[in-house]
Amino acid sequence: MKRVNLTDTWLRANKGKIFDKEKTKSDGGGLEARLRNGVISFIYRPQLKDGSRIKMTIGRYPEMSLSTAREEVIKYRTVVAKGGDPRRTKVAEINQAITEPTLNDVFTYWFDNYAQANIKNTQYMKQRFKTHMGDEFGNLYYKNLSRHQIVKHLMKRAKNTPSMIGTVLGYTKQSIQYAIDHDYLQHPHILDTLSFTHLGIRKKVRTRALSEVEVREVLQAAEKCQWHERNKIMFKLMLFYGCRGAELMQTQRGWLDFENGLWTVPAVNHKTGIKTGKDLIRPIIDEVKPLWEQALEYSNSEYVFNHMTARNTLTDQPIKRNGLLHISFTLIRWINQQEDKERWPLIEGFANHDLRRTARTFWSRFGEWSVCEKMLGHKLPGEADVYDTHDYIDKMIPVYKHWWTEIERIQYGEGKVVSLRA
Repeated sequence: MKRVNLTDTWLRANKGKIFDKEKTKSDGGGLEARLRNGVISFIYRPQLKDGSRIKMTIGRYPEMSLSTAREEVIKYRTVVAKGGDPRRTKVAEINQAITEPTLNDVFTYWFDNYAQANIKNTQYMKQRFKTHMGDEFGNLYYKNLSRHQIVKHLMKRAKNTPSMIGTVLGYTKQSIQYAIDHDYLQHPHILDTLSFTHLGIRKKVRTRALSEVEVREVLQAAEKCQWHERNKIMFKLMLFYGCRGAELMQTQRGWLDFENGLWTVPAVNHKTGIKTGKDLIRPIIDEVKPLWEQALEYSNSEYVFNHMTARNTLTDQPIKRNGLLHISFTLIRWINQQEDKERWPLIEGFANHDLRRTARTFWSRFGEWSVCEKMLGHKLPGEADVYDTHDYIDKMIPVYKHWWTEIERIQYGEGKVVSLRA
């Protein structure tokens, strides 16, 4: 009679059944299924080179399918044929699995050993990685990931947030390369040549800068909008200094020196400081000093700008990134919701960073190029920053004074202020 091998039908039919004695069903080649107390296990019974017979459990049904069990037996037969003991091979595989890094492990290794010390806004970066990569692939072993499945996932997400996905791709690739370079990961870089264009992402260079009419509109809206005074101050400081929002977000009381009229952002707390090692220093002119003093009155901690709860209650924590980003959005929404469109015409959307571009555009009218670049906190091209160690504060002051005068004129009209020339 022809011998019937183990089948999926038998496995499904017997799963969970309990008998007085355990049952076994052979598949041939040393593989059998054992049914004990309702649990089906796949057992491999080979004869080793020394003549001894061994028994090893290779998996449970249905966690392991019949086809996978057969593949495992074929692999272990090769070990036996070479004179090895498949039990030792299985232990080695288990140990390897324990130390095999997941994608989350790879990212964390790079984040802890490199990113935190060398890249700004790392917590924001960590959250974005989790949202766009970690939740989908983070707990999977890196070695089991395919380029195709990641590309397919990112292309789908890029339709809604192309810029964000481009950024996530950038530091995911960087984390993989770092892990490979440090021998933490012993597998090929599956995203090595993947670029933004492969995902259908086209980098757009923003050129949005507010016109004089728009500057007047948002300044007047900031006065009328029903929001906390802290937000008004932050908005006006971003427009005045052309600074990055993160620089204000992190500013502490000790960074403000009213006696010498200086606002200092330590090198580790601003974008270019990581490369240059230089603090970012800007003057606090007499005209803008009251804004800083007013901000300090609302502060509950060492941070000048504190996080605010939904009930407009200030906490002792620094303002969060979302709170900072919400400032320009709130102004745009307020203006565009006004019914008097003759007084409040619709305004095109803008981001906090566009205020930086706006300030730089106005400065060009009355400031030297190199001074304006220093005011932005930019690194001068070539070796200029290496050989020119001047802080340019003396040259910044008249430009800032002129800019303050322009802001007042734009907001309140001619004749309200006296223009100062740089």
